[in-house]
Amino acid sequence: MPARKTIHVKAIWDDEAEVWVAESDDVPGLITEASAWDRLMEKLRVLIPELLEANGILKQAGLPKQF
Repeated sequence: MPARKTIHVKAIWDDEAEVWVAESDDVPGLITEASAWDRLMEKLRVLIPELLEANGILKQAGLPKQF
C-alpha cells in the first residue's frame, strides 16, 4: 500500500473579494482562490500533486501522484 501523508490546507472566505482562498505550509507555492467551495476542491486536487512533484516532494517521500 502506498504511503500516506496528511497535508494541511487553510481555506478562508474573503468577504471583500467573494472568493475562497486556500494556502498551505505543507505545499510550497500553494495559493489559489475560487468563487465556490466545490471549485476550490477541484483546483486543489490538481494543484497539490503538481506542486509536490515540481518541488521534488513526491519523489523524496515516495508518495503516489494521485490524490
